[in-house]
Amino acid sequence: MTLKVAGLTKRYKEKKILDGLTLEADQGICAVLAPNGAGKTTFFRILASVLPPDEGRIYFNGEDIDELGGGYRRILGYLPQNPGMYPHYTGRQFWDYIAVLKDVDTVQAEKNIEKFSSILHLENELKKPLKNLSGGMFRRVSIVAALINDPKVLLLDEPSAGLDPKERVRFKNMLNELAQERIIFLSTHITSDIDFISKRVIFLKNGKAALNDTPEKLCSCLENSVFEVVTDAKEADNYKNNFFVVMEQQEGDAVKIRFLTNKGNMPRKEWKSVSPTLEDVYLSVYGL
Repeated sequence: MTLKVAGLTKRYKEKKILDGLTLEADQGICAVLAPNGAGKTTFFRILASVLPPDEGRIYFNGEDIDELGGGYRRILGYLPQNPGMYPHYTGRQFWDYIAVLKDVDTVQAEKNIEKFSSILHLENELKKPLKNLSGGMFRRVSIVAALINDPKVLLLDEPSAGLDPKERVRFKNMLNELAQERIIFLSTHITSDIDFISKRVIFLKNGKAALNDTPEKLCSCLENSVFEVVTDAKEADNYKNNFFVVMEQQEGDAVKIRFLTNKGNMPRKEWKSVSPTLEDVYLSVYGL
């Protein structure tokens, strides 16, 4: 399976939110990283065929999704950043409603509801009105709704918003399992959400894919450019004036600094070279 994006452009008034965005994804998790306001949600709404692009095309297995029409939407699962709800519906009523909208066979819908609600520990929440659920709980209910038709293409816009640490771990484990036979696009600005599970990471900037590669290759671009040093407060200020400091941590009377250098800088003996992370890459692209 492949999903190919070719030259997507979207304007709001005079501003280009997406500017000729081109990329391709196959089975596995493709994470889209960018700060808020960088166009992630616009991109996902276009992928979901909710919003038309001004220019460009999207192809699923070589076929234009506009021509596939309902055939594309039947294999699609979409979790918006702010999903709507009928507040008086229970979680179970909401899922049944979504199953009808997606024309999912009753037996298949029941199996999917049982499977995914169990993974996300929602068995005891099915009879509560949605308006009475916490933000994290409603997020989990919405994730099950996106999976109710067992989609081949799954679009998750900020899916971990509102989830506590335990829920995030369960969700990541579930995604890792789902990704074995699906194309999953996941948008976030939190790098820990995609550690160890993403096959490919895309950094959106100025409407384009500023970086697009495997996590390993993206991190390798900063090899021998990330250092840590323990120093005093005055010298810490000098580091902030001369290098890109990504972390500052007080250690008694000393300060521990993590910083990025240009590859041309000769390391000093007091610097400790450390392995780059996706967060380092993120900060090198977007700054603090």
